[in-house]
Amino acid sequence: MIPGMRERIDYELKKVAPKNAVVRITATTDRMHRTWIGASILTTRKAFNKMWITEK
Repeated sequence: MIPGMRERIDYELKKVAPKNAVVRITATTDRMHRTWIGASILTTRKAFNKMWITEK
């Protein structure tokens, strides 16, 4: 995460959340690869095949 981002998100969410809500910010260890993982899952979907950009 960007330095200070966790604290900022925590602060902003607590401002808008109900007083009795528990706010937790979790940064997984594989967060650097989440975009790649998400894209690889998306591209395996049949509906996504129509959106591919290919060279013809």
